[in-house]
Amino acid sequence: MARQERSIEDLANVVHTAQLASTANDPVLQANMRAVASENEAVRLRARTLERKLGILSSLHFPEMQMRHSDIRDAYQGTNTWIFDQDSSFKTWLESSEGIFWVSGKAGSGKSTLIKFICDHADTERSLQRWAGSNTLVVASWYFWNAGYPMQKTQIGLLQSLLFQVLRRCPDLIPDVLPVRWAAGEMAHRHPDPWTRQEMLEAFFGVLRHHNLNNRFCFFIDGLDEYEGDHYTLIQELQQLVDTGAVKLCVSSRPWNAFNSAYGKLKERQLVLQNHSQTDMRKYVQGMLEQDPRFARLSGLDAGAQDLINDIQERAQGVFLWVFLVVRSLLRGLTEEDDIAMLQKRLRQLPTDLERFFQQILDSVDDVYQEYTARTLLIVLEAHQPLSMLAFWYLDVDLEKPNYLLRLVIRPLADEDVEKARAIVTSRLNKWCRDLLEVNWNPSPGSLGDIAELWKVDFLHRTVRDFLFTGDVYRNLLERAGPEFIPSLATCRLYLALAKSLRPARHVDGLLPLHRITEVITRSARAYEERHNNTPYLLLDDLNRVGQAYGGSDWCSKGPSHQTFIDLASRHGLDLYVQHAREPQSLSVPSSLDVPEPSSRGHSPSGSTVTLVNSSRASGPSETKAGADQQASGSCHPVEPQPMVCVKRSKRRDFIAKFTKSAKER
Repeated sequence: MARQERSIEDLANVVHTAQLASTANDPVLQANMRAVASENEAVRLRARTLERKLGILSSLHFPEMQMRHSDIRDAYQGTNTWIFDQDSSFKTWLESSEGIFWVSGKAGSGKSTLIKFICDHADTERSLQRWAGSNTLVVASWYFWNAGYPMQKTQIGLLQSLLFQVLRRCPDLIPDVLPVRWAAGEMAHRHPDPWTRQEMLEAFFGVLRHHNLNNRFCFFIDGLDEYEGDHYTLIQELQQLVDTGAVKLCVSSRPWNAFNSAYGKLKERQLVLQNHSQTDMRKYVQGMLEQDPRFARLSGLDAGAQDLINDIQERAQGVFLWVFLVVRSLLRGLTEEDDIAMLQKRLRQLPTDLERFFQQILDSVDDVYQEYTARTLLIVLEAHQPLSMLAFWYLDVDLEKPNYLLRLVIRPLADEDVEKARAIVTSRLNKWCRDLLEVNWNPSPGSLGDIAELWKVDFLHRTVRDFLFTGDVYRNLLERAGPEFIPSLATCRLYLALAKSLRPARHVDGLLPLHRITEVITRSARAYEERHNNTPYLLLDDLNRVGQAYGGSDWCSKGPSHQTFIDLASRHGLDLYVQHAREPQSLSVPSSLDVPEPSSRGHSPSGSTVTLVNSSRASGPSETKAGADQQASGSCHPVEPQPMVCVKRSKRRDFIAKFTKSAKER
């Protein structure tokens, strides 16, 4: 855009020079010059209009928009093709019907994989074009993900993603449906306000009811049951979109009462996935096993190999996730040189119920790893989103010395060190958590190759997360993790170490990784404050120092510009930390922390030592080492909060009210 502006400016200078050089008595030449100048101004206006439209579209885009689609496994070769059979109800709906088509299925039956297959298949758009006729077809999609980032499980994420996809195809409607943003000044376009639900709804319906609209819209929305809000309200608002007459929807969910009541009456507009997946399961099992040369050799010697495939298909009960886990187990058996009889025995010992299957996976972890297993799973549960792989590189150090990570210096790791760490972390997670977690390639938009940001740790499936949150299972994890372990604090420490290891300069927005890390830390720190009436203020102070070292002291990630770290903490609800930072003397908190230089050395992925810093650089009077360790860990004993960092809630509310008032006055 800047290059285009310069070209227009150069053209304007040429025209102006030519005008000056021309003869004043030559009216034809003067008219030609005026025409060229007018055309130049028109080009300039079109460039500015295009720039403004791109600016609004850019403000709608968010990093998690395509993450879930990328994470969902592609359908196995040759599966799901039945969905486009000529006699299928779905094919009929694509080509001619209106309204909502519902894909329902058990947990783990493969609904997301099917929706991704449909969205990516060329037959979908060809069939929909028959429905749209002479109108312009616009197709958009969204995948709810309850175990993902906040935007992936809220209505804001749904609306913002769909509105972005629609306006990208219909940019000429932007001035009409977003008049306030369109009329805003240049500064507002460079630093736009956050989008609100009401603004996006008004824009959405403005598009669908536009008087010049010659479009037809089809939206694919996966995982309605993954939405974290009220499902009945979501159903009503989706119906309002359809009622405009310009939209039809294909949605998927588990067969919960809310969705069955809304979508289960019209049999020609629904399918129950597990009723259609038997053949696909057989293709998958047969293909995965027979491509293994050991199974191919056994199947040639033992007719029981086909019986094994038949048994898997019958026991699956329509749950593709169960088949996936069973095949993994059998492939491990083949690695151990199991014969067909032993593979059949292995199959018989695997529970057909997913929760019992997950429990068996947990129980099969070696005793020596149980503490690591419990802590890893609790941290992933605590984060409520996929976590950077590199954060888990520091887990074993944190288990032995919780205060250690606060003393790491800021030192971005080289690519080769991160790559070594990835291999080691992947191996560790396989030992500790088996099939419950996986490391996914998940590049963030704007990344220029920082491989520490490209690999994320996440649950294999939403059902794993649901299982681990079950009361008895969760309590058992806490017991195995040890009485001193606090998931929220551990998450803060691991992500603080991650912040000191990244390379912000390798991103289009240099501080983008730090902003994402900060969101995880502040959310976990707030959880710690709320549960334990305490604040990890030294950890948060250290995060502030990391931001200053990266040149981000204004902490302007997604909030107002020129905000301080205290403003950011207040915005994230860290009330106790804000009180400590604003009025430390009222809390009787020592103004210093004297931490002796540790003699032990940590580990880096390359095997070299990790340099430590003495936290007393910003300190004054000293205190006991025991007190220092409690402070450095943010107080690791929730049953006995340390008075030096504990703030009474009533006093805290009075302080926050006063602070908010003073902030408004500023």
